[in-house]
Amino acid sequence: MKTLLITNASDTRVGMRLAGIEAVMVTSGEETLVRLKEAIENPQVGLVLLTDGIVDSCYEEVMALKLVEKDTMILTIPDPGQPFKDHIAQYVRESIGIKF
Repeated sequence: MKTLLITNASDTRVGMRLAGIEAVMVTSGEETLVRLKEAIENPQVGLVLLTDGIVDSCYEEVMALKLVEKDTMILTIPDPGQPFKDHIAQYVRESIGIKF
């Protein structure tokens, strides 16, 4: 299984490439969704990493794909210099309304 990073942050792309992770640069939410759907359709890709900055431009669509996708894990990671967000707690809160 391969891991793919989709980002708009060149520093993150370079770091992940040095770690052996394939990475693609995108500039818009539409391009992000195209690349994400391509990754989901590729049976070799098991994990897709998205940076916060690019997810913000297509948040609803990414969350919808996370709900229906069973074969590919989609995770959001912080942009360089940004604080860590608890995406799992936010996801649970938005999905079922429980705050913990």
